[in-house]
Amino acid sequence: MLERSDVTKILNSRNDREHKWMSACWVIGGSGGMNGAPLLSAKATLRSGSGYVRVSTPGGTGEIPSEIVGFDIPTEDWEEYVIKSDFERFKAVVVGPGLGKTQMARKAVINLLSATQIPTVVDADALYAIGQQSLDPSDFGDHVVLTPHDAEYEYLTGHRPQTNRILDVRETAAKLNTVILLKGSTTIISHPDGRCLLVNNGDQRLATAGTGDVLSGVIAGLLARGVSPFEAAAAGAWIHAEAANNCLAEGMIASDIIRVLPEVLDAANVG
Repeated sequence: MLERSDVTKILNSRNDREHKWMSACWVIGGSGGMNGAPLLSAKATLRSGSGYVRVSTPGGTGEIPSEIVGFDIPTEDWEEYVIKSDFERFKAVVVGPGLGKTQMARKAVINLLSATQIPTVVDADALYAIGQQSLDPSDFGDHVVLTPHDAEYEYLTGHRPQTNRILDVRETAAKLNTVILLKGSTTIISHPDGRCLLVNNGDQRLATAGTGDVLSGVIAGLLARGVSPFEAAAAGAWIHAEAANNCLAEGMIASDIIRVLPEVLDAANVG
């Protein structure tokens, strides 16, 4: 079970990167002019230590906060546009929040993941995209973090998590050759080599709409700071839950978690 002291060690072991481009993250999500989900992820990424956060929504990014950089990409074949840009400058990527389940989106997600070794958090609709393909372990690697809840896990495997959730997730991580974070009352993080960590400091408020987008951003922020994907997923889950614990008991919304992330990170940094 992951404890505060473990998170402190993870955060203190990272390689801090002084220039903004040394901790840059690109969030790709949203569709049809709707960019709420990727913006939640982007804001969480920024609050978790990324020095530069770019957001793109296929077909047009729309209005975004001044601290975040918008980058328009086309509706069709957007992955080719991304790959041919300055993509390799980024240290972390989030793909999926609000992206939609169209055939174009599915194709783009697979092409993007196949084209890069950049640490990438795959969430929401991008998990659906993966689940619609014939999965080949060579398509993935431990630089990819999949973050399903139970229904999204079924996209990936064809079944809901089994009674022995830990064993099930371990087997799936090995099969897909990727890090998997299965959300739940006890969140399970498994590496393809069999390592497994558990996080259970959260509560039912983490089932609130948008909190999954925030979690993907927290993990990406840690990736951008140089934390390994497995440890970033585990520490990110703990930080995300702890931030929710620091919010009001009633009426919490996803953006409340983002607001308290800096104080949670500050406390975890000093142990």
